[in-house]
Amino acid sequence: MESTLLYFVHIPKTAGSTLRQIFAQNFEKHQRLGLPGPESTNNFILNDNRSAILSGSVRLISGHGKYGALRDYPIGVKHFTFLRDPWDRLASQIRYIQKKGKITKPPKDDESIYQLAKEEYLHHPTYTDNILIRHVLGDLPNNHWVNEDDLSKAKEFLLNKFDSFYVTEYFDESVLMMAKRYRLTPPYIQR
Repeated sequence: MESTLLYFVHIPKTAGSTLRQIFAQNFEKHQRLGLPGPESTNNFILNDNRSAILSGSVRLISGHGKYGALRDYPIGVKHFTFLRDPWDRLASQIRYIQKKGKITKPPKDDESIYQLAKEEYLHHPTYTDNILIRHVLGDLPNNHWVNEDDLSKAKEFLLNKFDSFYVTEYFDESVLMMAKRYRLTPPYIQR
């Protein structure tokens, strides 16, 4: 494994739970640093662990952080992420919120979830502002609604600033490619 720090920019509802297990199999607990979000909490955790990050003790940072969180650190960082179809990500988030009991009109099936997304959540920035773009770009103000220019910038960031990115809809293949790129022991994937 290279000594460069790996930073998994985890966009919510894009395979984070499974990846945490893979990371736990490949890195000792003291080598991993988790960022649960929100940004203020993440900044505190990063500052609290700065010496371990700079010394190379921490080899992987993962969690609901955004690109650029380590811009003030004088070390090499390889950013990577998983992307997901925005509608599928939103539907997954609605299912998650439903499980937590925070939806007043629970949808019955996937078609109902998409209909609910279109009716109730489409104009609610907490749920539909393109969180994928927001995490990839990293420094958009909270009061900024993601637009076409941001999408163009995010594509550029993925191609030029991220070391790699993967696709949740091709999860098995993506995990194997990620494991090969970062010299991780891949999980057993049963077909």
